[in-house]
Amino acid sequence: MKNQKTKLILLLTACLVPLLLVSITTYIVDPFFVYHKPISGGYYVIDNQLEQNPGIARHFDYDSIILGSSMTTNFDTLLFDNQLGTQTVKLSYNAAFPGDIDKIMNVVLEDPKEINHIFLCIDIANYLYYPNTLSFVYPEHLYDQNPLNDLNYLLNKDVFIPYVIGNYVKKENTPINEAYWHWQYMYYGRQYVLKRYSAPEYKDTANPDYNLEHLKTNLEQCILPHIEATPKTQWHVFFPPYSMLYWYDNLATKDAKTRIDGMAYVTERLLTYDNVDIHYFQDMEEWICNLDNYADITHFSKQISDEITTRLCSETNVVTSDTYMNRLDAFEEFVYSFDYDTFLSQPQ
Repeated sequence: MKNQKTKLILLLTACLVPLLLVSITTYIVDPFFVYHKPISGGYYVIDNQLEQNPGIARHFDYDSIILGSSMTTNFDTLLFDNQLGTQTVKLSYNAAFPGDIDKIMNVVLEDPKEINHIFLCIDIANYLYYPNTLSFVYPEHLYDQNPLNDLNYLLNKDVFIPYVIGNYVKKENTPINEAYWHWQYMYYGRQYVLKRYSAPEYKDTANPDYNLEHLKTNLEQCILPHIEATPKTQWHVFFPPYSMLYWYDNLATKDAKTRIDGMAYVTERLLTYDNVDIHYFQDMEEWICNLDNYADITHFSKQISDEITTRLCSETNVVTSDTYMNRLDAFEEFVYSFDYDTFLSQPQ
């Protein structure tokens, strides 16, 4: 009987000790920043928005934030810091819906902190879509503050092997200003855009899934509460510069006017807040009419990202309650009168 007990104890020890070592090592290194910011001398690859953003929001030192979709992932936070004297972090989510912005802002605001600037990119189609839509299924154990479910993180082989062991073996590190960069993995230029592009299929009516009632609800539920909760924070809201092929597709599906009306509604509503300014980049003709600036119909180059940064920091392209409708009316006319056939037939 004694031998059986001893064997059982040895077996349990043999099973538990490795698990304990894995959990302790994951806790110490903390590759998703659940407990602390990066340790000195550690190796951290920051490439997982869904699982690393909440830790960055809770534990990194910052006073400014970049929010939005993949339109913001190529921003260099050092450019913001150098031009504004800020300490900026990027909390982007690819294909971000308003619900995703709400999700991470709830984490940001868990503990009172001084936030000077928030740069929010609005992809208008996602704001016109159904309320409560999220881009992902979230790992809730990383977003809540319940320590009882942390074993999902501490004993996770998909965390331990690539992000703890793998990073140390490869000695890989992501500078925080380069977090989530993807530009170096994409091909930019007219020939690459057109290679991926298919002519749009024409529709008789606009897509009813996208409408202004959804937009109003999304603003009310996901964005305005955070603007109102941070009256001392300056929110810099901007519309990114999609290429003219994006608008060609939206003309074909009868959705262009809804998109433009949506931008008008967002602008009118947000300009009622003293701590919000609105920047238009969608009507930058020298950018949107040159497909060499793009990898596809929406994703623009890092050079454009850097130029947007400079203009955001210098408050260039800002619109006011007196000027925004003139800008949008002119852009709408441009979209509807543009010669898309000639644009597509230009030599590569």
